Amino acid sequence: MIPSRRERQASVARWVSKLFGPAQAADVKGRATRMLEEAIEAAQAAGVSEDVVGKLTRRVYDKPAGDLRQEIGQVGLTLLAFSAAAGFDADTLEDEQVVRAWTTDPKLFHDSYAKKVALGVG
Repeated sequence: MIPSRRERQASVARWVSKLFGPAQAADVKGRATRMLEEAIEAAQAAGVSEDVVGKLTRRVYDKPAGDLRQEIGQVGLTLLAFSAAAGFDADTLEDEQVVRAWTTDPKLFHDSYAKKVALGVG
């Protein structure tokens, strides 16, 4: 049985805190940066061009910032629609990644993060 989203969220929060420490786990800007990275990678995997990503980024930043609570909700809503369009169950994919995170050697995540820090996006 797949854990509820609340249970997965709590598990991931514990995992990030254990792996990188409580300060990084609570860093909203840092978590947003990681989410953006994953969204761009998902878009790339779906065939979205870098040109479109650049145009969309400029469009978003030409507007005032939205309400964080609403924007996070819209990310979740859009993820569900994206998963459905791609023929996947979002809960199953999410659960698979939670299991993967908890069972992967932490060194992999630390090495990946160190590369991001070196690029100035950590």
